[in-house]
Amino acid sequence: MLTHLELICKFNAIPIKNKILDGGRIHNLDELPIPNYSLWPKLDAFITARLTDAFAEDGKPLRWLPYETSRGCPHRCNFCEIHTVKNCKYRVKSPAKVVKEVIALVQKHDLTHVKFIDDNLPAIIGRAEEIAKLIVESGVKFTFDIEVRADYFGESRKVTSSILDLFKQAGLVQCTLGLESGSQRVLDLMNKGEEVEDGTLAVSMLAKHDIYTRASFITGYPGEEKKDVLKTAKHITRLRRYNKFICGVVTLRPYPGTPLTKELVAQGVIVHPTTLEGWSDPDLISVYTYTDDQGAVRSWQPNWELASGIAFYNNVESGARIRKDMVKKKALLWVYSLFYISAWLRNRLCFYSFQVERPLYRRFHDYVFKVENVKD
Repeated sequence: MLTHLELICKFNAIPIKNKILDGGRIHNLDELPIPNYSLWPKLDAFITARLTDAFAEDGKPLRWLPYETSRGCPHRCNFCEIHTVKNCKYRVKSPAKVVKEVIALVQKHDLTHVKFIDDNLPAIIGRAEEIAKLIVESGVKFTFDIEVRADYFGESRKVTSSILDLFKQAGLVQCTLGLESGSQRVLDLMNKGEEVEDGTLAVSMLAKHDIYTRASFITGYPGEEKKDVLKTAKHITRLRRYNKFICGVVTLRPYPGTPLTKELVAQGVIVHPTTLEGWSDPDLISVYTYTDDQGAVRSWQPNWELASGIAFYNNVESGARIRKDMVKKKALLWVYSLFYISAWLRNRLCFYSFQVERPLYRRFHDYVFKVENVKD
């Protein structure tokens, strides 16, 4: 059996000396049975649940399910939960198994969309290419989206223009990119292994192929300075000029067990409980689950007001909380437009002081979800 390093090198024609991963064995995921979603008693409610993805805005009925073709990630960002769940080894299903199972799910549940939830589906680009080819050859029509690293894009890299042509023919409508920051200094602190301009290239290539970019960013990272946060805000604004670009921005949540969180614990910035009961404390849980619009100040996050403001107002502009197509009543649509214009202006001017709209938007959000009968 090939090690996961050897398998990646085989599919990508990478010499073994260019080490990407630690040694180890790949578990044979082809032995796993097809996911049995029918065990979920409320399956149809899940299949028809809303997606915040922009490609879902066209009003067409959307039926979707998640599907995983691989496990693990060959990269080592120091904030990522793969460290916590010990999911660093990269293991894959064969292209034939993937397409056979996906088509079976599409036909059994009458799906229109499949959300591939792999951390990095194109990590072995030859395998991803074979999956796309088999989907095309099957003649079964459905759309799908994937998660990809930004530094995979480029004519001399994994995801080339010809690969994107093939993916789009197979049904690709969106790529999620973890761009994380507009500051190279912060990307280096994250051990991201990417350049800021990798993200710009990736977004531009996707725009040329009329594929949505759903980018994620993190603000409030330990060691981040005010100038770094503003670089992220300005970088997002520059990327918005590309077709079909949306983004979600979060303030950092330090997942337990990651290298970053272990460092914060060692510094005494975060105190972890020593008992299982201690982990049930609501205040501790909130450290890992709060969102940008809840306004909770974290002592370990620098420049809290600025970082959380950039996250909040960019999420409003991107429709990460409420999309325009979700608002049906004219009066509510007017209010939505006011919030959007305010966020647009703040993001263009990089003005995040006196954030009076935030508590009002939270009330508006709850009211819209209630009167429009939207499930959060």
